Amino acid sequence: MFTRSLCSRLLWKGEGRSGVWLHLPLPLLHLANEAVGVGFTLHHSSNEARSLVLCAWLEEGSSSRLPHYASHQVGVSGAVWREETGQMLVIQDKYKFVNWKFPGGLAEPSEDIGKPYVQSFSSV
Repeated sequence: MFTRSLCSRLLWKGEGRSGVWLHLPLPLLHLANEAVGVGFTLHHSSNEARSLVLCAWLEEGSSSRLPHYASHQVGVSGAVWREETGQMLVIQDKYKFVNWKFPGGLAEPSEDIGKPYVQSFSSV
């Protein structure tokens, strides 16, 4: 029953969702194997919350953008302004087709802070 319910929930990707988190409290840990069987992976355990956290990346053909277990992520962006024409560079978000944003990206742990910004221009 749990597996069938979980599989039907994985249709969330049709709703534009990219990733899913599953928090299993200690009394329900026996369900972790079923979740792994339908594509979830272990993310972390929380002694404080007394739970196991699993995740699933729903976008086929792309690498997971779910954060590694950490307390924060560092995002970098910047504005490019052409003074002579009054134009500003914005890019369309690859994953949201109605939003426009400044070029940028997420920095990987120990990565140079400017690297995600420079890399964002390779797709422009």
